[in-house]
Amino acid sequence: VEDGNVYKMVNPKIISQSGEQVGQEGCLSVPETKGIVKRPMNVTVEYLDENGKQRTLKAEGALARCICHETDHLDGILFIDKVDKIDKVKDK
Repeated sequence: VEDGNVYKMVNPKIISQSGEQVGQEGCLSVPETKGIVKRPMNVTVEYLDENGKQRTLKAEGALARCICHETDHLDGILFIDKVDKIDKVKDK
């Protein structure tokens, strides 16, 4: 969800990326763990929507980070596979 939009992506494929952003990520798959991950600042992703229609989305910033994070899951990659240092945190 970004700006009230919900994106449902079937078989997403990142077809281009540019720039760089570095920031902290966490994931429900790895509770109480966060780490700094480098991601592209901009991505273009092709996917099918929930009705089977081919779509293309250009995303930047946080949405680009999210798309990269979630498409990594589809390839069996977790954010912890991309960090140099893992921080264990306890949410209060």
